[in-house]
Amino acid sequence: MTAEGADSPFGGVMPPVARHRTAIGRNSLSAPMAALNAAGLLEDGISVLDYGCGRGDDVRALRAAGIDAVGWDPHFAPDRSVLAPRDIVNLGFVLNVVEDPAERCDVLRKAFDLAERCLAVAVMLVGKGDVSGHRPHGDGFLSSRGTFQRYYTQVELRSLLLETLDMTPIAAGPGIFFVFRDEELEQRVLSRRQMGVGGCRPILSVPRQPSNLASGPSCRQEVLASVRNDLIDLLLTMGRVPHADEIPPDLQMRLADGRLSIKAAIADALSAIPIDEMATATADRADKVGRFFALGAFSGRAPYRRLSPDLQRDIRAFFGSLSAAEGVGRRMLFDAGDMAALAEEAHAHAIAGVGHLSGDKYQVHARDLPKLTPRLRTYIGIAQTLAGTLDGTTIYRVHLASRKLTALLYPDFATSALPRLSERTKVDLRTGEVSIFNHQSDGRVTVLMEKSVYMIEEDERYVDQVKFELELRHLFRDSISNIPFNEVAHAIIKAGLKLPY
Repeated sequence: MTAEGADSPFGGVMPPVARHRTAIGRNSLSAPMAALNAAGLLEDGISVLDYGCGRGDDVRALRAAGIDAVGWDPHFAPDRSVLAPRDIVNLGFVLNVVEDPAERCDVLRKAFDLAERCLAVAVMLVGKGDVSGHRPHGDGFLSSRGTFQRYYTQVELRSLLLETLDMTPIAAGPGIFFVFRDEELEQRVLSRRQMGVGGCRPILSVPRQPSNLASGPSCRQEVLASVRNDLIDLLLTMGRVPHADEIPPDLQMRLADGRLSIKAAIADALSAIPIDEMATATADRADKVGRFFALGAFSGRAPYRRLSPDLQRDIRAFFGSLSAAEGVGRRMLFDAGDMAALAEEAHAHAIAGVGHLSGDKYQVHARDLPKLTPRLRTYIGIAQTLAGTLDGTTIYRVHLASRKLTALLYPDFATSALPRLSERTKVDLRTGEVSIFNHQSDGRVTVLMEKSVYMIEEDERYVDQVKFELELRHLFRDSISNIPFNEVAHAIIKAGLKLPY
């Protein structure tokens, strides 16, 4: 709430008082809330209203602890529907920021009217604030930020409560008083205090919400730091600068709360990304968009007006025009048909430890598809387009001599040393024919004998898997690729081998 301009003792009109600027974020309960908790007043079944809740840190902490709490604030939480009677009402550090003494009394009465059992009041005490550089204003001080502070003594606060509410307040701490409407509750609190019995329950702080007014340099830096990693992830995913409507709503809100422009935040995030890393992200995204057009050649291209806005922006950013993007797609499609080049790239991947090459068949785990060359990814993408979907595939087998692709599904790949093949889908890229073979319907059992070549060395089971396969090779004299499962099972039992997991 901002007060109207008032006459200044120095002449002229004082600027409006910006009360909301005194609201601070908290990493723990405020002093009056902590006092209520220490007195055992924040017990199960109690309802609480934080009257003048500021940014709502107390309310969030109470709710996280299972307490029925709501908050109202004329600036940060102005929904007046919450202004209904509650067991406990907290008026924490509100009276000291109201520059009109008459209004202070009015606020105090309204808060007490809403308290069915107890009102907690807290103010800033004399000596708790630095008033150097502040100008006297009424019975308090006005800061250069346009905020007002009235500092009280303990006696002054007690007198204010007694005279305004005609109730005897109970001191709960320096600058904190309780005013009880429920006499039984008052006596219970006093008796607990006198007997040294605490009623405190654990109430942890909760992550602070973004400030609705972060105007200083340090606040802006805090906001930038809070969104930087999210924007870096977005930039690296998109490979380009996002449009305003591509920024997630929560990031937009945090930037708006911090009075920071999207442009400034993006510039900050870009400066934190190494140039070569951003270049790689741009190339990867351009490759994906180009492949979109390559695969679209099978079903017909949608008119430009039907493409999504983000794809249209990708086209402009990476290719300049739709015709250029379509040209790139056609070239990628043509390149995917170069079987000699595919074989060379598959061989290079196998040497680098990505996938496994056996004769004219290159097999790669689905996890490693992003590591493949654009040509191989386009080849596999064409097969996926023809099949409609190959979701769930564990291993892809590229037939380098026959322009086919087989998708192998091993549901227990992650949990078994001898994963069992459940389904095999073969796609003929020349004819578009798709054939599906169920390896469980007829009782056949086919297992993956060399699982380790498709595992990553960081896998906690990798070492045990390699050791197990060495033992199998010893049993079968190094050749374990094409042995029927029943023969494998018989040999394992006879040799007394145990599966490693």
